[in-house]
Amino acid sequence: AAALPLLDLVGGTRYELHSLVLNKYTELVSAKLSQLSEDQKAELLDRLIPSAHLEPVKALLTELLTSIKPLPERFVRRLAESPKAYAGCPVAVKREIWETNLELFGDEVGTLLEQYVREKEALLLPLLDGGDGGDTTAFFDIAPRARRQHPVLAQLVEMIGMSPVLYASLCEILHTQFAETGTAHYCTLRIDVLMALHDNLATNKLVRDDPCKTFVWCLDMCVREHKIDEKPVNQLNTLLTQRRVTGEGDFAMTVRDPYVLHLLCTTAVSLLAELARQCQLPRNSGPLKVLLRLLSMGLGAWDMFTGED
Repeated sequence: AAALPLLDLVGGTRYELHSLVLNKYTELVSAKLSQLSEDQKAELLDRLIPSAHLEPVKALLTELLTSIKPLPERFVRRLAESPKAYAGCPVAVKREIWETNLELFGDEVGTLLEQYVREKEALLLPLLDGGDGGDTTAFFDIAPRARRQHPVLAQLVEMIGMSPVLYASLCEILHTQFAETGTAHYCTLRIDVLMALHDNLATNKLVRDDPCKTFVWCLDMCVREHKIDEKPVNQLNTLLTQRRVTGEGDFAMTVRDPYVLHLLCTTAVSLLAELARQCQLPRNSGPLKVLLRLLSMGLGAWDMFTGED
């Protein structure tokens, strides 16, 4: 208090003084954070949450949250109820919050999905409207691995982490969005999320029990190679026959992916042309029957989700 008149004389402000003190305080606490017991960290966290909107506190709060594992449930609830504290949480901490508050997870995912669909539409619609002569080859020639470099997909994978709860929730959100809009880009994302997790050794076990895993892997391999040979046709047919009735909509959703449908159509047309050259009837071709079965399933995917015949 005695220094305040001197501060006034030199033209300093109370804000500058308080900021200086706060910055010094957070630096000192940060330096000693590793020496604090779990109880001391919990007490400090209690005091910091109400001031999470202050920049120096936000940085210290992030460091503190990262050092407390697992985060006690009472703090998970408090952070979820404090928008400013929640916004400053690192993804690892948010993941703990999302597992007990799927509504917050849905809000964050929803924003990313809107961005993803907008970007896909911006890429595809000009081609459908006559751009490049209406040639959609540029869109369908994008390799699966290139698609999986999309920033939204990377964010979704990071958000899921190693959480089976969040993976299941994301799949359910994609189902819901597809059912409500019929937008096939959600089907692409269903495949790409599964394969991105599958191709990462750290997250591979997350999709181990996904009923669509092998089916999607087979479809993805065909799209990568731009062809469907007899062996994958037989494998896809076997997987379709063995699939659970309860997961039929999920299987159909993966076939509704525009990249998969495009490959099925081009392969079926090529096969029909080959049958015509050989003077054979289409009904006698087993592979063609499987391709048409897959096409029918994919094109009817939305009806499965909306309950329409």
